[in-house]
Parts: sequence; structure tokens; C-alpha cells
Amino acid sequence: MSASVFEKEAVGFHQHAFQPFLVPSHAPVPKICDMYDVDGKTAVITGAAGGMGLSMARSFANAGMNVVLADIDVGRLEAAVAGLRADGHAAMGVPTDVSK
Repeated sequence: MSASVFEKEAVGFHQHAFQPFLVPSHAPVPKICDMYDVDGKTAVITGAAGGMGLSMARSFANAGMNVVLADIDVGRLEAAVAGLRADGHAAMGVPTDVSK
């Protein structure tokens, strides 16, 4: 079995500290909807106009959650909300600057 990207990056950087967290790539990844009953709950996600924040918003929405997207970039925020709504999800955007 070849080393994962995470394992390769961990080499030389206290690899032993990461050992408990390394999971074989063939291991099933649990979904949030398998672990909790989240249908109809609401998630608030900051930095949700793109990247990991938008990915989390999509995951939560796909699990049946209502999502509130918060981001400083209003244009990207509106586009992200429009995309989620076009897919049939309950989503709203709130322009937010978490640095203040």
C-alpha cells in the first residue's frame, strides 16, 4: 500500500504524533447524517463563499440542514447562496467581517 499525501507530508515533521490520525484510504468515511439527525437543523458557516467553507455548506445542505453562509466577499457570497438554492437547498447569506 502506498503512503497517502498526508503521510508523505508528515515524514520528518514529528510523524509519530500523527500516527493515531492516519486512516487507510480504503476506510469508509462517515457522513454527518449517519452520525446525527441533522434534518431541519440550521448551520452557520463563516468563510462560506468559497473553498472549505462552501464545501461544508454544501455537505450540511446535502444532509438536510438549512445553511446560513457568512462571508466578507458579498459578490461571491451571493453566488454561493444562489448555487445552493438552485440545487433546492434552504440557504441564506449574511455579509460578515469576523475580524471586527
